[in-house]
Parts: sequence; C-alpha cells; structure tokens
Amino acid sequence: MLILPNYRIWDFWTIHDGDRHHLYCLKAPEVGHPSSRHDLSVIAHATSMDLVRWQWHEDVLNPGANGAWDDLSLWTGSVIKHNKEWIMFYTGRNRRDRTQNLGLAISDDLYFWEKSPSSPVLQPDPRWYVTAPEEAPDVFTWRDPYVVYDPSTALYYVFLASHDRSQPQGYQGAIGLAHSPDLHHWSWLPPVLSPGCFRDMEVPTVIQWNAAWYLFISVKAEWYHPSCPVPDRTTGTLCFRSERITGPFELVGRPLVQDHWYAARPIVHGTQCLLLGWRMGEEEGYPHHFLPYTIDNPRPLFWDKDNRVHISTP
Repeated sequence: MLILPNYRIWDFWTIHDGDRHHLYCLKAPEVGHPSSRHDLSVIAHATSMDLVRWQWHEDVLNPGANGAWDDLSLWTGSVIKHNKEWIMFYTGRNRRDRTQNLGLAISDDLYFWEKSPSSPVLQPDPRWYVTAPEEAPDVFTWRDPYVVYDPSTALYYVFLASHDRSQPQGYQGAIGLAHSPDLHHWSWLPPVLSPGCFRDMEVPTVIQWNAAWYLFISVKAEWYHPSCPVPDRTTGTLCFRSERITGPFELVGRPLVQDHWYAARPIVHGTQCLLLGWRMGEEEGYPHHFLPYTIDNPRPLFWDKDNRVHISTP
C-alpha cells in the first residue's frame, strides 16, 4: 500500500521501465476538508518492483508561477515513451478562472521533468466538444489525458474526460479522442465513448489484452441519469471493450468495486493484469473508511468466457 503521512494522495498513473514501475499521483497536505485537496495538488512520484512495496522520490511537477496557465493546481495525466524521451501529459488549472487545460512535460529518466513551453496543448475541437467559455469552471470538463500507442496504425491516441456537445445538458460526459504520429501534431475525432447518461466520465485508461482493447473509466453514483442501463449504479470504475482502439466500445461486466476504490487503473505486471485504486474518503461519502486517500495493494483481474472483466477478491 502506498501511504504518505500527513498527505492525501489519490488519482495516479503508472509506466514501467524494465522491471520497475513508476507511479505518479496527485498529492496535497492533509488540511481542511478533503475537497480542498483539489486546489492544493502537485504531482508526486514513487517506484516499485512489485506494486506493493514503494519508495517515494521528489515531487516531479508543481503549479506554475503566478499568471501561468497552471498556477493553481495540477491534476491527472499519463506518461508514454517516444524515441528516447518520456512524455507526460497532465491537467493544470489556473487561479484566474480555475479552468482546466492540458500540459506536456519531458524527461530523460522518469525522475526529473521539465515543462514544455508549448503548453497548454490539445484544446477542445468545438465541432464535437464543449469549450471552456461555454461552461462555468466548476462544470467544464477537459482533463485526465491518457495516451497509448497502437502499433497496427503506427499512431498515438489520447483519451480524455470531456463533454460531448451533442448530448443532453447535464449528461454530456464523454471520453474524447485524438490521434497523432508524433505526440505533437494532433487530429481530433468525435468522442470514442459518449452514452449520454453520465454527467462526467473521468480518469480513462486503455490497455490491449487478449487481442482486444479495454477502456476503463470512473464515475460517481450521483452522475448517472435515471435511465442509464448500467447495473449497480455505484461510485466506481466501469470497463468497456472493443476490437479496435477507435471503438465502438461496449460495457462488459458490472462496476469494478474493491474496498471502495475510485479511479482504479489496470496495470500489466509480467503475465498478469492487475487493478490498482485509491481508497475513497469523506468527500466521496466514506468518512470512516480505513486509510482514506491512499493507494491500495493491487488485485488480479480476470476475464470470463464472455470477455467480461472481474476483480479477484483478496
């Protein structure tokens, strides 16, 4: 389990280099109500060989200087390797209007990162996505970029939490999609997942497993439309499957709920696929949860004959 005394840690993303897993997570001082962490978060770093025993390192990214596009707090992202460099895409917010934008940082070794002067990057394409001026900052959604490479197309794809302008007001939550040959020049596509029954769909992760693509997203119980066809409408992580990285994606199985985790992500570890998540707390309705705002030990995932995904019990 990943714990940091006197701090709350939550959304995270991982990348492996050889046998070592690098985990980046949001970190904020344990002060005030847990909701205050969203305005105090930086990006922290830990490493592990087994996803159970961890070593903390220096924080890798902090909010920018006053007036910068990310001078309030940093939110969720992802890391991918391109040529000899590691590229981190992350979410940043500014003090002036508290809106969400996406940034880019570069590293040679996964320990020391430098923000790119090209940030912010990946602005919403108004043909399909709601833009910042159209929504209040506490409603606007443009965050959690997750980048994956598809060797069959020789393209990189970014999946991110967004709002689909074609869906009904209040239920525009979607996973946006764009592709790029080099991680710098992007072409937008329509949302890859947009059911029209969630206020938001966030923290996407995409993996290729058993010759198919699996998209994991997280939602909160209060975000469901009453007619949403998902069983067990609970706060947690949903899994969708497609034969192609560009979809269409279909829901497989019930919500993946383990010890009240949120923003759970699949991680390939050797020949296994594991699920890692952080423990919800007071803000999510679990004020007495044991060790809230920490990252739990992983649980194995398995697929049944119908390609539905299940989480193993301890």
